[in-house]
Amino acid sequence: MIAALGHTAGEAVRENEKEPTCTAKGSYEEVVSCTVCEEEVSRKTVEVAALGHTEGEAEKENEVAATCTAAGSYEEVVCCAVCGEELNRKTVTGQAAGHDYHGVLTTEPLCTTEGEMTYTCTRCGDSYKETIVPLGHDWGEMQPGTAATCTEKGYSDHRVCSRCGIDDGNTIPAKGHTWGDWEVTTEATCTEAGEQTHICSVCGDKETEAIAVDPTAHKPDTTDYIADEKGHWFACSLCGGKASVAEHDYTGNVQNCTICGVTDSKYFYFEQVSDGYGIGQKRELEYNPGAGMNTPVNTQFDDILKLPDHFNDSPITQIVLDPQIDYDSFGWSGGFEFSYVKEIILPDSIKTIPERAFNECRFLTSITLPANLETIGDKAFAYCIALESLKIPDNVTAIGQQAFYDCESLTSIEIPDSVTSIGDSAFRDCTSLTSITIPNSVTSIETRAFEGCDNLTSVVFDDTTSKWGMKRYSDSVNITDTFTPSTPEENAKALTDTYLNRIWEKQTD
Repeated sequence: MIAALGHTAGEAVRENEKEPTCTAKGSYEEVVSCTVCEEEVSRKTVEVAALGHTEGEAEKENEVAATCTAAGSYEEVVCCAVCGEELNRKTVTGQAAGHDYHGVLTTEPLCTTEGEMTYTCTRCGDSYKETIVPLGHDWGEMQPGTAATCTEKGYSDHRVCSRCGIDDGNTIPAKGHTWGDWEVTTEATCTEAGEQTHICSVCGDKETEAIAVDPTAHKPDTTDYIADEKGHWFACSLCGGKASVAEHDYTGNVQNCTICGVTDSKYFYFEQVSDGYGIGQKRELEYNPGAGMNTPVNTQFDDILKLPDHFNDSPITQIVLDPQIDYDSFGWSGGFEFSYVKEIILPDSIKTIPERAFNECRFLTSITLPANLETIGDKAFAYCIALESLKIPDNVTAIGQQAFYDCESLTSIEIPDSVTSIGDSAFRDCTSLTSITIPNSVTSIETRAFEGCDNLTSVVFDDTTSKWGMKRYSDSVNITDTFTPSTPEENAKALTDTYLNRIWEKQTD
């Protein structure tokens, strides 16, 4: 038997090869076979070390741009050039960009006033200002002054600034005239003024002055007296004016003046006028020992302007007041005289509707106010619940406190451009009032003037540019708010709600 030759190992061959990566090992099987019979002689696994990362170039991520005042930043990221895995990340912070200011001259400096330069950043718009000192005057040559005269001021030696034109000289006051004595050139009479003249001894100027009409120059015609409710007089035979004016004499409670015979205007009577009643003077009088005075005979009422009791059953249609009576001189007694009157016509001689004059005239639907009326007093028409409309005459300047309080039927009222003040609660609880115009002349509206005017939705201010200052009732000195007229709806809300409890005062520049 011949012995086996044994295997002849050939060169090793790699099989099942696995490539290494950046982070993982590779491997392969090293196989040796017999070169004669090709039988596998040996096989072993060989590991190959991981390749390791290959750093790529750094890149920027999450970059934040710098501003004028804040630094910018970015994240510097390095990844493997082979597998792309992030190897390193760090935040890099830069610096703020800083402002880029550019200056503009916003105010020119003058001789005595500072100028101003405004610098604005072109990037962020931030700005600041720098003051430029005044330039100072640029004086010209000295000029000679002028002497003062009687009427013209003089001037000291002076210079003029070439930039602003100001003069540094001092004014010398005019000396004034040195007048001589007055000399009468035309005597005054009872109808024409006279004239007197004096002359300045320095400059010769002449000045004239009127001499007032001399009332003592009247020549009274004593044939007949002329009289009104307050007094009597004779007519001047030259001018027809009043001469020897005197008050009436009603000594002893007589009805007629003991001098001129005019009837005392305190005696009145009602007299039917059309379908209403007028007021005249009582003519038939008798002496009443119990009262100590003359009283009307067969009167149906017992007080001035008080309606007879039988009128209380139903309202009177109309009353026309006698225009010959001086109503401004007697006392009104709180409106009760007119409680049952629907319509009242007042004469133009009345200038004042006094306090409570028509208070609680609950049947009053219409009243004609005098053309010469100037003042409507406190509570003058308060509780006139049937009064529907009213036109206030052009001469009225003041509407008193609570003047139209609780005039619940009042739907319209015209305020003229003469009224300057509207009193506290003047139109309070005028629940039917829907619109009103506040004229340009009004400068003050007292607190709560339109309280309770629930249907007042339109208020028009003729003056739409002036502001109104608001003062608290408890501290009427300090302005707490201001209001500029807006839409009619906003104006109504301000008067009836927002600034209801404020005193309104128009502000002037």
